[in-house]
Amino acid sequence: MAKPPKSRWPRSWRRFSKPWKAAGWSAFTERARTRRGRRVPPPSSSVAGVRPRLQKIQDFFVAVADFGEAGAWDKTIFCVKKCGSTIILFASHLRAELVCGTMLWRRFIVFSVGAMLCCPALAGPAVTNVLSDDELLNEIEKRSFQFFLKEAEPNTGLVPDRAGADGSWRENVSSVAATGFGLAALCIGAERGWIARTDAVARVVRTLKFARDRLAQEHGIFYHFVSREMGDRMWGCEVSPMDTALFLCGALVARQYFAVPLINQLVAEIYGRVDWPWMLDGGTTLRLGWLPERGFDRQRWDAYAEHMVMYLLGLGAPERPLPAACWDAWRRTPVGHYAGMTYLQLAPLFVHQYSQAFVDFRDRHDGYADYWRNSELATRAQRQLCLDLRDKFPHYGPDCWGITSSDSPTGYRAWGGPPPTPDVDGVVVPCAAGGSLPFAPPECLAVLRQLVTTYGERVWKPYGFVDAFNPRTGWYSPDVLGIDVGITLLMAENFRSGLIWRQFMSAPEIQRALKLARFRPTTPQMAATWPSTTAILPGGRIEGAPAHDQPRRALAVHLPRLERDWDWQTLNAVTACERLADVEENFSARFAFAWDETVLRFRCEVFDPTLVNAVTTENWAAQDCLELYVAPGSAGWTPGATNTVHAGFAPNDKEPEWPQGTRLRDVKVEVTPTGYRVVAAIPWTLLDVTPQAGLTLSCTPVANNIVRKDEPVGKLWWRWHEHGPRVELGALTLEKP
Repeated sequence: MAKPPKSRWPRSWRRFSKPWKAAGWSAFTERARTRRGRRVPPPSSSVAGVRPRLQKIQDFFVAVADFGEAGAWDKTIFCVKKCGSTIILFASHLRAELVCGTMLWRRFIVFSVGAMLCCPALAGPAVTNVLSDDELLNEIEKRSFQFFLKEAEPNTGLVPDRAGADGSWRENVSSVAATGFGLAALCIGAERGWIARTDAVARVVRTLKFARDRLAQEHGIFYHFVSREMGDRMWGCEVSPMDTALFLCGALVARQYFAVPLINQLVAEIYGRVDWPWMLDGGTTLRLGWLPERGFDRQRWDAYAEHMVMYLLGLGAPERPLPAACWDAWRRTPVGHYAGMTYLQLAPLFVHQYSQAFVDFRDRHDGYADYWRNSELATRAQRQLCLDLRDKFPHYGPDCWGITSSDSPTGYRAWGGPPPTPDVDGVVVPCAAGGSLPFAPPECLAVLRQLVTTYGERVWKPYGFVDAFNPRTGWYSPDVLGIDVGITLLMAENFRSGLIWRQFMSAPEIQRALKLARFRPTTPQMAATWPSTTAILPGGRIEGAPAHDQPRRALAVHLPRLERDWDWQTLNAVTACERLADVEENFSARFAFAWDETVLRFRCEVFDPTLVNAVTTENWAAQDCLELYVAPGSAGWTPGATNTVHAGFAPNDKEPEWPQGTRLRDVKVEVTPTGYRVVAAIPWTLLDVTPQAGLTLSCTPVANNIVRKDEPVGKLWWRWHEHGPRVELGALTLEKP
């Protein structure tokens, strides 16, 4: 709106505008003290007594009708000025009971951003829109931090599962996961100056000591819910590896940030006593939980969920770690498709946030998916879902969306989408956008700003946003949940500074885990050929099937074609099915076939920087070696069949292994500067088939890799899909002459 004419402004504003301009803030506040006897609070952004001058003030002119509560202000034109983190209001008349700052000459007030956002009459679009994105996020973080600062039990450090959004009450039950968020929150508070560093360290030590000595656990794994004051099991809950993992995440962040020997010792003791293999219960994936009354839960963490950081903590554990194969054992399902986007999907949005709050997945992948991009796509897909639901819920829009597990009028619900869960009723969950800030900053910031400006004190409380609300029904949750406040706080700080990511990723246990899980950088070449609308890596798992389960086809060229014209296929880390050991970074292989009327010729080049020969009578394959499986037709390979080939080749061995191997022709295994090379010829009589163009065979090479003797073997397959005793292999078709 254009600036109103001078005649509309009170004389006091015209009278004191020039002295302000001439003398700056100090002279202005001195005049204020003379006339009113009150001291104007200096801007919080001032340094060493230097006050921001008027030329740094921005002008905003708005109609009073668009500002605050109805009837709170006279229907006149007023001006809002911003100087650093201080807001100045100018109006013709003010009502004293609405003033939350220092009132001068009954014409204007001076107050801080925080005070402005606390006052319902001031927390409207006219003033909130004055704030920069960083100032708004700073206030959101500060309020969220107050929850962990004030609600943590003083003697134990345990954080309640929930509390009143206005701080009026708290639950006596603590969430172990919320306490983990609280440990990370103390690092943010110390970094931002909201708590003295010594006080933060004391709180961390108190919490870790109690967790070590008193907190209920089994095999080092904590119960999901415990008493805030005693640490005993509550509500008959389970021993939860996932919630324990979130506690350990906060502990590692605190250890890395504060670098205090006592904290280092406490974290080492708590982390080191976790018996991760016990939670496997004889399988390759972790059980969901354990109950003393019934034992292990029947369900497992065996598909995509929020558990990635849990598996990484298990892989990198200093004692009793998980086998590296556990990372490959969980299925990358379900795969969702929405609005042209393809990604690993579960309905609640928090699934795509919790691991990412600690692990910086940017520009890295594990050969299956890009989990950072997956969270980006999941966030955008849910925003689009809410836009598509506007016919049913008109309040949904570009600035009002977000559904994840939260409170509801009838209890806690795990809702979300796409596709929308059947119980979605128009709910808006602020932490859905707050926890996705790094994935879609403009879209999420628009939601957070809109919540403050449109819904005001109904959703904006001393501890930040209420857990959930529904504008359609008029329901507003009176509470906040520790995990929802925590994810908003951590992701806002990650977006602003990356503090939590830096601290967590600097832990040696996490670096070791990422290496065991075979994470590697996303190269520019890969990024250029990878569609931005999918998070699934090309050549990675399809619909949750391991890479070695995917259909594979190759062509056996007809001789005499040059070797460079053969149809070379690649075995590399992207298509690894088993990584039972720390497979060497550059370990890979490629192979090709050719044929004539007498033999099927095979060539393979294995790139292995360190060759280890460890032949044993019990397991010949427990060394650096190559296996070859070939069977006629497309039915696959069956052990013991007379017309199949299963041969083994190892560097420096004179003869291939296995009975069928001794019948191959022209076998040659030679060591090269980069590894070793294998050539062999398979007589057609061995496969009991007549060669002709178009004939299809089943085949796959298997490259075995071992880093040190007496350690498990890592394998690279082309295709290997077991169906009982029969194994489906890749398809090899003979080329026409």
